[in-house]
Amino acid sequence: KSELRDIKSELRDIKSELRDIKSELRDIKSELRDIKSELRDIKSELRDIKSELRDIKSELRDIKSELRDIKSELRDIKSELRDIKSELRDIKSELRDIKSELRDIKSELRDIKSELRDIKSELRDIKSELRDIKSELRDIKSELRDIKSELRDIKSELGDIKSELGDIKSELRLDISHF
Repeated sequence: KSELRDIKSELRDIKSELRDIKSELRDIKSELRDIKSELRDIKSELRDIKSELRDIKSELRDIKSELRDIKSELRDIKSELRDIKSELRDIKSELRDIKSELRDIKSELRDIKSELRDIKSELRDIKSELRDIKSELRDIKSELRDIKSELRDIKSELGDIKSELGDIKSELRLDISHF
């Protein structure tokens, strides 16, 4: 009985742990989707910046050929170009970090899935063991009922014998008193 309670308690703990793992897995998947979405946005932004950079270079060539007298404006454009290149380097670095983080998350996800499979396998074994114990318990209860029934019959028979014995003793006492 105590062993059965322990198994049931252990089963509840495993189910709770399984729910936690599933919840954690959902959170990781959600986080993974967010990172992928962010990665797409960064790539799109990177393309826009590269396109903008090409446009600025083209504009710069036009300005040099057509407006040699606006050197001040040209310096501003060059400064802006440096900022864009710096921003581009930062974006590339950030992109590398995101890719690295994404690899780590995928690896962690694989580990969680493997652990989950092990837990499910262990849970199946416990359920099978529990079924065997329940079956054994039913057999024991059935045997106990048979024994109790047999005991009741024996007690009833014993009561009849005692009653009969009492009658014989009473009859014997009557016979003795006549003498």
